[in-house]
Amino acid sequence: MGVPKGRSLPMRQFPRGRDFRLPNATGSERRGAAGDALDVRKSIGLILVAFALGSAVFALVKGARQSTNGSEPSPARKVIVYYFHGTVSCASCDRIEAFGREAVETGFAPQIQSGAVEWREVNTDEATGEHFVKDYGLLTRSIVISDVRHGTERRWKNLDRVWELLDDKAAFERYVQDEVGAYMVVHP
Repeated sequence: MGVPKGRSLPMRQFPRGRDFRLPNATGSERRGAAGDALDVRKSIGLILVAFALGSAVFALVKGARQSTNGSEPSPARKVIVYYFHGTVSCASCDRIEAFGREAVETGFAPQIQSGAVEWREVNTDEATGEHFVKDYGLLTRSIVISDVRHGTERRWKNLDRVWELLDDKAAFERYVQDEVGAYMVVHP
């Protein structure tokens, strides 16, 4: 029993195991029985191709977000620990820098690696660092913690006790680590 092209039969009259045509929503015909398996394979293939293309686009966009020096993109929130110094430094200034850097690098190594914490040295005698003197009210060499979210500084603190603790390295490092740790806690 053959089915004329372009016509459909009631469900009870479909021949078993044979190829037949079914009208779709647009009025054109599609293949049934064995042809359905091909349609499923094509659909799965298209889904896999779409997924692969989507993954490639995601990778390209992620790569484009990286800065020109090849570092990872900045996290939405970052704690920056600044050491402000001048062109000429004294022995005490050198100790503040060394103790401060060591406190941050040893106390926050995973956060530094992820980009959530950053140590920055800024020369306030140079043009690029002059504004920090006014911004933070700096009177001398200092360590300042800055809470930055989406590129905007939300709060900051000058660690003024670093001068008092110069003769006690352990207390100095504890003080810096405690203050940086307090800034790691999210504040509104």
